[in-house]
Amino acid sequence: MLKFASFFRKRPDIGHDEFHEYWIGTHAELVMRMPGLVRYVQNHPLPGTLNAASSFHGVAEVWLESADALIREPGSPFWEEVAFEEAMFIDPDSQVVLPVDEKVLKNAKWPREGMKILRSRIYEAQRASLHAARSADRKSQVGTGDRSERIRTYNFP
Repeated sequence: MLKFASFFRKRPDIGHDEFHEYWIGTHAELVMRMPGLVRYVQNHPLPGTLNAASSFHGVAEVWLESADALIREPGSPFWEEVAFEEAMFIDPDSQVVLPVDEKVLKNAKWPREGMKILRSRIYEAQRASLHAARSADRKSQVGTGDRSERIRTYNFP
């Protein structure tokens, strides 16, 4: 498996929000179609941590299944589309692409704990949605108790 880390700055003529929205939306959809792609990670700076002295506005990590996937792709229509599309939001003079050999020195339980947190948040959101639907259904079945809503029966001889 081959991993690349790409460091880059946004184009000076676009705003931070526009840059991050374009990167996480339009660009990510394009990269996900990359032949041989195994994993794609975007690293966005935390709010309030980016200043004028910051070297980069983002870091992308790309894992490919083999070097063959990379060798056969440059010059293809897909790579031309990626290069054109990156020019829409990335300053091309700032981009640094670094092939890396990842060395994991410590792999704590954070992925498992992260999945637990994610699972609990999804469960809570589903439970709240179900509760709101049931509550609305019950409320529609029960009136306000106003006198005009009461059923009147009359005894006719």
